[in-house]
Amino acid sequence: MASEVELSDREIEILKLVATGVSNKEIAYQLGISPNTVKVHLRNVFTKIGASSRTEAAFTAVRMGLVEQLAPTIEPDDELEDQTGSESDEVPGSLQVSIPLTNPGARRGLMWALLVVVLVILAVLGMALGRWGPFAPAPTSTPTLAPTAAVSVAVPGSRWSEVSALPQGRSGMAAVVFEGAIYLAGGKTSQGVTGSSLRYRPSQGGWESLANKPTPVMEVQAVVLGERIFVPGGMSASGKPVSVLEAYSPRLNRWDTLEPLPVPLSGYALAAFEGRIYLFGGWDGTAYSAAVYSYDPAADTWQLRTALPGARAFAAAVVVESKIYVIGGYDGQQALRDQLVYFPDREQGSDQPWEQRAPLPEGRYGMSCTTLANMIYLVGGVDDAQQTGGLSPLVYQPLNDRWTPFDLPPEPLGNHPALLGLETRLHVLGGETPAGLLASHLTYQAIYTIAIPSIQQ
Repeated sequence: MASEVELSDREIEILKLVATGVSNKEIAYQLGISPNTVKVHLRNVFTKIGASSRTEAAFTAVRMGLVEQLAPTIEPDDELEDQTGSESDEVPGSLQVSIPLTNPGARRGLMWALLVVVLVILAVLGMALGRWGPFAPAPTSTPTLAPTAAVSVAVPGSRWSEVSALPQGRSGMAAVVFEGAIYLAGGKTSQGVTGSSLRYRPSQGGWESLANKPTPVMEVQAVVLGERIFVPGGMSASGKPVSVLEAYSPRLNRWDTLEPLPVPLSGYALAAFEGRIYLFGGWDGTAYSAAVYSYDPAADTWQLRTALPGARAFAAAVVVESKIYVIGGYDGQQALRDQLVYFPDREQGSDQPWEQRAPLPEGRYGMSCTTLANMIYLVGGVDDAQQTGGLSPLVYQPLNDRWTPFDLPPEPLGNHPALLGLETRLHVLGGETPAGLLASHLTYQAIYTIAIPSIQQ
């Protein structure tokens, strides 16, 4: 039905994300494009479907069969941009609260907290407007509720759930989210190092096979730039790192070979920022590396950057705002607690591009990280005691510079799993424990978004 209004594939994907209630910034992050590009697509979508607000667009998405139901809240409601040209975060006529629930106590108090908030809002409005009470003047018009999404609070018994398992146990694979789907490539399986690639679409369920990666590797990571998925280096079936850089085009189901890494590397940390790929550390076949490289896809070239403060492999890297967090790792002697922050823009000047933030509660490596709503989530990995599966999942709040444990999963997560953020959920895939490779696919409800209607004349 989407073709009836002649929407492109990209516009359909953006319209579906609008219906889930995510912001322009979150859409940009998930699709690997800039917020300004999202705004341009939204203007085109609104024009084609005849919508004047995000709420109307969301209902249109339901009528078109793109989504089954609306999210509890649609943000921002009436405009693509505010007066200053920046993205608006306010839903007109409502109090909007996005709640990353990071402990069980928050869930138990959520319903009571919401009730108190509603009562306080009503009381404050009553005093301010003088519309309630035995001494209030007679109203000249009847107050009505502004049209907003209904209050809906989902607090399931467990925020972890199991969805479509992988076709077979796998660890150390490349994993990304692109256009609302999960893509996996490479990794270690019971048959050895693989080049198989898979896709999971939440709306359809189940895994589908894609074109095989030309070079089978494990201990790799991937990032999305534009409409391609980039996978550099990795450990080959022979047990040696490789330097190959291969990129997958989902629309063409095709792998291309690009300019290789300056040196073979596996077990690196990887992140994409402002149209470039940044690679940190890794194992070069003889030693752990402190090197940092950036890759420019337009020029198909690699460039050496300011090195890490110390060599390491099996760290994790994520982008939050204008900086890249490089977390944990192994230096050949011990599991690292380090949390380093890299500022790519400082490479152009004389300022040191590296800073430190709050360390992990314990040294850890082989874990996986992702972000949702500017919070960093970390799962899996191994510590110096070679403990796997028992390490607590963690969430990091950059504003408070603090790590906090969150709910343990229903089963051990193991070493080298994949962790991805999609809409308001975390997806944890595979991994390896002493019992063997995992084929599990777990999701965790990390964020609840609630809209509370206010009273307007």
